This record gives sequence, structure tokens and C-alpha cells, in this order.
Amino acid sequence: MLFKLLTVFFALCVAKSALFEDLDEPEGVEESVLLEQVDEPKSFSIISTSQRPSEFQYLENRVERLEFHLEIRAALSAINDSLKYLERTKHEIINEVDTKLKSFDENLRDFLREIKQEIVNETQQSLADTELKMKTQLETTKMEIVAKTKKLEGSDEIETIKKQLISLNDKIATYMEKQKDEYVPADCTEVQERVNVSGIYRIRPKSETFSVWCDMTTRGGGWVYVINRFDGSQNFFLNWTDYKQGFGNLSGEHWLGLEHLHQLTSNKPTELLFELVDWDSKKVHALYSNFKVASESDYYKITSIGNYTGTVGDSFNYHLNQGFSTVDHGNPPNKNDCPNFRSGAWWYDDCYHVHLTGSYIKNPTASSNFKSAIKWQSFHDFNYSLKEARMMIRQRKN
Repeated sequence: MLFKLLTVFFALCVAKSALFEDLDEPEGVEESVLLEQVDEPKSFSIISTSQRPSEFQYLENRVERLEFHLEIRAALSAINDSLKYLERTKHEIINEVDTKLKSFDENLRDFLREIKQEIVNETQQSLADTELKMKTQLETTKMEIVAKTKKLEGSDEIETIKKQLISLNDKIATYMEKQKDEYVPADCTEVQERVNVSGIYRIRPKSETFSVWCDMTTRGGGWVYVINRFDGSQNFFLNWTDYKQGFGNLSGEHWLGLEHLHQLTSNKPTELLFELVDWDSKKVHALYSNFKVASESDYYKITSIGNYTGTVGDSFNYHLNQGFSTVDHGNPPNKNDCPNFRSGAWWYDDCYHVHLTGSYIKNPTASSNFKSAIKWQSFHDFNYSLKEARMMIRQRKN
């Protein structure tokens, strides 16, 4: 269509040019254009000169080339648009696949952590249940044998029953020896060698086995929680027996126990870490390189803390060589009856620079209660109670 329009246009232009040339040329000139006059309105029949066909051919070729170029350009533009669309689609697909892979990886990691924790918990619970069941069965059998022995006293069957009793005692002794030989991690660093997931685990630093909360994420993991404060759900104004044995919920607020603390710090060099958070969510820490607690005969006195590093200030050094005190027992009476005055229990002197067992106060500047609050002197003044406080220990890593 475009070619036809251009052909007509150029033909009209040539005709116009030839008409005016004919009017200007004198009579007798060769190769003129013959005009035939007809009735009104006049019309003209155009006969081109010998050179006109070559000009038309040239124009026709140019138009064809122009059409070809336009078609090529349109095709290239369409191809370019398709390539851009495919590129966008490719990136969208890659991003979607990448996002799904990341989500799958995170879900898989969470699932594996949960499975590991469930396996450990079920294994420990199964061992404890089996031990309790066997002990119960053995005790029941012993009681039955004793009852039968009384009935058969003086009879011929007494010797047989005595032999059965001796055999049972041997089995009990063998079982107890096996239990002693069974592997139980000494602390959370040994737990971490098998399961690197935070949670409740049973450990045995010496002869006694007990449960602790193991933190596997903070500063490389392997930490045993000594105290955890964060919501005020647990009362910490308790007596000597409570603080010796430990109390609270291991998954929440709790105190490990002074005897457990002594066992864990007397075996190997032990690090001590404090993490503190105020009500503006500012988090600080204090790390001590060699923490050790004496036995009950010395009131669980702090005999060593080592070197300090951290972001909160070395306030805990004030409590070095101090014994532990509660409201009913402890280090020889403090100068100011600190357990009563501070409503807690701690390694008091006169009375403290650090106090993590005080009352949980949600108003951090409640001056009427400041004496019994959760404090770290170099972090905030005495009219401030902290929002969170954690004290934890682990075997020192070289």
C-alpha cells in the first residue's frame, strides 16, 4: 500500500514538472509531451520522455529498500522487546527460586534442631524412666522375698530364698556400676560436642547428675545458666536450702544452685559471663576469665574471678573473697543485714556493687524500692532496676 501511494505521488510530481517544461519550450523541440484537448473539464494524457522510465525504476527501488528497512527495524524491535521480557522473566524466576530455597533451608534447619532436641529429651527421659522402673521392680521383689522369708523362717526353703536374694543384690550392684560407667556430659561444652542446640540437658561434673539450661548461641555457646532474670515470675527472696539446691523453671527464671556451682567451678578453669539489659534495650556484658566458688564449709565464697573484659564496667570485683548469704544463713552477719535490707541473697559485703537476686521492678526509677532492685553499679545508679540479667559459666576455651 505504501509503495503504491509513493508511486502515485512521484508520478504526479513528474507530470507536473513535464507540463511546465512543455509550456516553456518553443515549437519544434523533439521528445515533447502531446496534450489532447477534450470537453470541459479538460483532462490530460501524459506520455513520458525516454528518460522517465529509469527515474521511476530508481524511485521504485528506493521505496522497496525503505520498506525492507522498515520491516527489518520493526522485526528487530519486536525481538528486542521479547528478549527484554524473557530477561525480566528469568530474573523473576531466579529470585523466586532463590527465595524458596532460602525459606526451605531455614525450615530444614529449624526442623533438624527440633528433631535433635526431641531425640535428646526422649533419650534422657527414657533412661530415667528405665532406671526408676528397674529400681521399683527390684525393691518390690526384695520386699516380697523378705515377706516370704518371715513366713518360711526355719523351713527348708529358706536357703533357696537367701540364694535368690543374694543373686538379686548382685544384679543390683552390677546395674549400679553400669549406671556409673554410662556417659553423661560433665558440662554444656561437652553437650555441645554432640548437640549444638540450646535447651535443658543433664550433666554430671562430679558424682551427682542434675539438669541445667545450656546456651549454645551466646559467644560460641557451651554456657550453663547460673541465674536468669527477665520477667519477675520467680521469687528470689528465699532461704539457704533453696539457694544451695537451686530453684525455679530452667526454661524461665531460675537459680542453678550453689552446690552445683561449686562442682562446676572446682573441676576445670571456668569463664564467667554476665549479660545485662536496661529498659531502653541497651545490652552490655562483663566477662571474667577464671571464676571459682568454694564449698559450703566456706559459705560458697568466691575465691577467684580472673581478668575482666566487657562493656559494662568491673563492678563484680567488689565481691571477690565474699561468702554467700541468705536471710536465714550464710557468711558471718553482714554489717547492714544485707539479705533482709536488700530482699535477696548474694555474696554481700557492705552490701553490694552487683545484685541480681533483688526484686523485679518494672518502673526502673522507683526510688522507694531501689534498695532491693536488680543492679550493676557501673551501668546505672542505685535508683535504677535492670530489665534483664543473666549470669552463666562454661569451661574456659584455650
